[in-house]
Amino acid sequence: MYKSLLLTKIMLKNGSGQWGTAKKGKIAKNALLPILLVVAFLPLMYSFGNMVSFMYDALAPVEQEGVILGMGLAMVSLIIFLFGIFYVINVFYFAQDIEHLLPLPLTPAQIVSAKFFVTLLYEYVTAFIILAPILVTYGLKSGAGPLFYVYAVLIFLSLPVIPLFIA
Repeated sequence: MYKSLLLTKIMLKNGSGQWGTAKKGKIAKNALLPILLVVAFLPLMYSFGNMVSFMYDALAPVEQEGVILGMGLAMVSLIIFLFGIFYVINVFYFAQDIEHLLPLPLTPAQIVSAKFFVTLLYEYVTAFIILAPILVTYGLKSGAGPLFYVYAVLIFLSLPVIPLFIA
């Protein structure tokens, strides 16, 4: 398992130039891109939060607020499955790292699991953008306790695994 996690870290560094070791002049530029992406997705996350708030207010009189969570989880699962198809094709098939990894003292299971972990991390980013505003807004509107947020984190961590296996 240690070798799989180490290989995952190496694949993340080598897969995209921004996570690798940076030269002196590019450190500020490499740090700016993730910050810019977070700022770019804030309006989308804010609109998801507003939509959930409006839906909660509309469904509260008929006591059907739980539909929001069901629809949100189903929507995220579908999005993860659709994006997962492209992520899996990109990470497993189009990456040209197999000829460099096969001579190393790694088992095929370690290579495949490391590629799966890389894909899973990409899916966590996608799921966070959509699911975090839904869960946080629902929790705030319903007055949920800390146990709700513990379950929300557990669901968030386990949700992308099954659609990604299917993809």
